[in-house]
Amino acid sequence: MIALHNVHAMMGSFTLEGINLSVPTSSHALLGPSGAGKSTLLKLILGLIQPQSGKIYFDQKDITSLQPHERDFGYVPQHLALFPHMNVHENILYGLKAQKKDVDKKFLDELLTLSRLEPLLHRYPSTLSGGERQRVALLRALAIQPKLLVLDEPFSALDMTLKQELWMFLKRVQKEFAIPTLFITHDLDEAYFLADSVSVMIDGKIEQTGTKEEVFSHPKTISVAKYLGYKNIFKAYTKDGVLYIPSLQTSFQTNIRCEKECDILIVPEKILLQPSSKNSLHGSIEWLQFKEHFLGIFKTENGAYVYIKSKEKIDTNSISVPPSAFIKLH
Repeated sequence: MIALHNVHAMMGSFTLEGINLSVPTSSHALLGPSGAGKSTLLKLILGLIQPQSGKIYFDQKDITSLQPHERDFGYVPQHLALFPHMNVHENILYGLKAQKKDVDKKFLDELLTLSRLEPLLHRYPSTLSGGERQRVALLRALAIQPKLLVLDEPFSALDMTLKQELWMFLKRVQKEFAIPTLFITHDLDEAYFLADSVSVMIDGKIEQTGTKEEVFSHPKTISVAKYLGYKNIFKAYTKDGVLYIPSLQTSFQTNIRCEKECDILIVPEKILLQPSSKNSLHGSIEWLQFKEHFLGIFKTENGAYVYIKSKEKIDTNSISVPPSAFIKLH
């Protein structure tokens, strides 16, 4: 789908250096903290800014020098940019008129039915709810039957109920019309629900790209692990053939080797709430209850903390960490 080869770009004082990205899947989320360069990257893909060097491809075609309207992408900006003097119907058709495309009435009728906007066609943006305005912006971008739908945090200003409603709408659109989607979000749940694959961008660099399952369950760098909310990150090194973590004052049997000091992640879901003959820690536990899981804060005998994620609450004075729970970060 989209490929960027060694792309360099500057926007104000912000620089993207040597971006390489290949996105083959039907729905891709671009994640990262504010100021990471996600919107700049999106503008490069849309053709709103030009790279200083490097190439951008879509379906193996070089689109680097194409103007935005020549790329045939649908775009929903963060602030929607609906025209206040146009009604819903006129806003939806605007992209078609701007690109001098004929209206595909059957396709448009299907979109209107799916979005439930048909009764609102003669209303103006100022009279619509936040969720209704979002749907109008989405339909305007979709009406041109784009080769790629690009979304810049379109749901960030909505409450959770409206967000989830629009997630379902977009998921149905993806299923019904198979329009590839590239979107920015800060919401990890949103990314996991809507995307097949994700990229995590930090400080102007793509830190990791992969399927959502790969990236969320197996971060490769400290930056990605911290961004995804992981807390069990420890300094470690190999000592006498086993992995020693000084802050836990314990050695662990694992396949990981660190000739010099390295960073280790212990995945909280993989920690066992029972003692074992190896890789055990002793201490006390406190539980916090969330909607679908419990978070255990285990305080070891030497005062260190290990976080545990579990579907059940079990009081225990001992936990064990199987070899599969360790990830070496870079």
